[in-house]
Amino acid sequence: MSVAVGEYHPYAACLMVAGCHDGATIREALMAVFEDGVRVAAEKCRSHGGATIADKIESLMRSDAD
Repeated sequence: MSVAVGEYHPYAACLMVAGCHDGATIREALMAVFEDGVRVAAEKCRSHGGATIADKIESLMRSDAD
């Protein structure tokens, strides 16, 4: 699986576990990847006329942060 700069490869999580053994650090890194993906998805929906779906995606992220 090839990835471009800024993209996430699933094997990265394995490398984080092997490298730091700190669950909090790993969770923080993976959540940053997840949140970025959700933000990009919402932007794509909004730019293609899916404002309602984008709003729901963003709402889910806000409720998850609580």
